[in-house]
Amino acid sequence: MLYKINITRSIFDGASDAAATQFAIMLRTIELPFPPTVGLKLFLLKPETITNVIWYVESETFSCSIDSYYSEANPGNHSFDEKIQSDELQGFKKIDHGKLNN
Repeated sequence: MLYKINITRSIFDGASDAAATQFAIMLRTIELPFPPTVGLKLFLLKPETITNVIWYVESETFSCSIDSYYSEANPGNHSFDEKIQSDELQGFKKIDHGKLNN
């Protein structure tokens, strides 16, 4: 049996939630032979750690979050738009985006 896993990541254009002016929510669906757990490392293009798991009984799917990405948190990080493009190349699709009112 394979479990359907919906993975989401938030991308921000600042160094933190409070400093960001834009966000994007990315989604990728994968299948695993076991249920996901918080702390599980998935090797997509690089290691990604699951930070949240929700089980939807009726649809028999799991929804998981992986670490958010802050484009200005570290020198050398991708820009906001570059990270969206990079995630799209990894099989993620943008499901929401917009401006923040901080």
